[in-house]
Amino acid sequence: MKICLLRLGGIYRPGRELDQSIGRLAGKTLPGSGKKWVSWIHLDDIVSAVEFVRQKRCQGIYNLVNDVKLTNRELFNLICDRQQLERISWDESKSSLTTLNDRVDNSKIKAMGYELIYGNTLV
Repeated sequence: MKICLLRLGGIYRPGRELDQSIGRLAGKTLPGSGKKWVSWIHLDDIVSAVEFVRQKRCQGIYNLVNDVKLTNRELFNLICDRQQLERISWDESKSSLTTLNDRVDNSKIKAMGYELIYGNTLV
């Protein structure tokens, strides 16, 4: 039996945009340093990649994330600045809400020929 597994980053889509989600945090203080890596994927890329691996009959495990490599702090600053909102502060004396901190590599699925629709965008 041939099996293909897609490991997804955080999912964003119309109605669940990062600008909106992160904008609600503007001016607040979050626990941690903001130095953890984020990995996101647009819903359209998920749908497209599922069809791609089906047609190519891919086997194995593929990471499905976009090409944007930012920390939480960098991403949140970018979004707050773009919306002209107060930046988010970080309290390093408190533990981060997430333990995830991997720079996820999508090169395996791209080597198979998959081209991301939203490779360099988060909105």
